[in-house]
Parts: sequence; C-alpha cells; structure tokens
Amino acid sequence: KNFCVTLKKNYSKDLFCIINNAGITLDKALMYQPESEIDKMLQLNLKAPIMISKAAFKIFHSKKKGIIINVSSAIGELGNAFQCVYAATKAGLTGFTKSLAREAGELSDGNDVRILSVSLGYIETGMTEKIPDSFKEKYKSHIPLKRLGQASEVAGVIAFLLSDEASYINGSDIKINGGII
Repeated sequence: KNFCVTLKKNYSKDLFCIINNAGITLDKALMYQPESEIDKMLQLNLKAPIMISKAAFKIFHSKKKGIIINVSSAIGELGNAFQCVYAATKAGLTGFTKSLAREAGELSDGNDVRILSVSLGYIETGMTEKIPDSFKEKYKSHIPLKRLGQASEVAGVIAFLLSDEASYINGSDIKINGGII
C-alpha cells in the first residue's frame, strides 16, 4: 500500500514500466498448510501485483503509454504436488494479465499500454537454490534442454518485451521454461 502511494506522487511522469517479480512458495501438502502461509502466498504472489498494477495502470492510462510485466510460473499451468497454493496464485496472475490487457483496450482507443506475463520454468535463483540436488536432477530430466534456466535468459526476454520491437505483443504469456510440458 505504501509503495502505491509513493508511486502515484513521485514517479508518475517518468514511469514507463512495472515488473511484478516478487514471489514465494511454501511447499507443503495442502491439508497441512497453515492459513497464515496460504495468506502470505496470496498476498505476495497475487494481491501485491494486482495493487501495484492498479496504481501503475492509472498512470499509464493517463499517459496512454506503459508496460506491465507480471512474472508467473509454469507451475500455474502444469500444477505441482505440494505447491497447490503457489500454483493457484501464479495461474491467477496469468489470468489477471490477460484480463487487464483486454480492459486496457476497452478503456481507450489508440493507447500504447501493454500488459504481459512471463511464465518461468526452473530458473537458477535464490528460490531454487534451496532445492536439493536430487530434486534438481529429477526436474532436469523433464526439461527437453536438460538444464535449469539462467536469470540472464529471463532478463533478455524481458528486455525484448520492453523494446519497441515487441510493441505488438500484448496480453500474452511468454513461456521461458526450456520446453517443460
């Protein structure tokens, strides 16, 4: 909430994009998942990007230009045992992206406001470094490229999506997952 207030007051004229990248997973069988953990994932993975996008969209709509990129996950589409809530938040984020892109189009003709998501597979990050090596090897066996992705590969796709060359890409979910199905 505080970030959104700051966003409105201080950065509106210079703001050209928002990348909603924060996320957590608290892996546990749903029947043992405490409500506090469910709330934490819902708040950070879904509500925070919605609220940040709401504040940014007001700015972008008035400027008729801007880009929102939501970082989702392949798990939102594929599902994964012990990640039911995480999967639900990421599937929700992808649906939110597609709906907000349509809404932007309905609210104004000729605007250049784009809303996108990128759904990541297993990328080597702080979140995946906690995964035991035996599980990483199992995951790699399901990825046609037989390796985990790198943060630089994600950054390259996002840089492209922010460029003028991607100006006709809107409402899409770009999969960066090494081909995992």
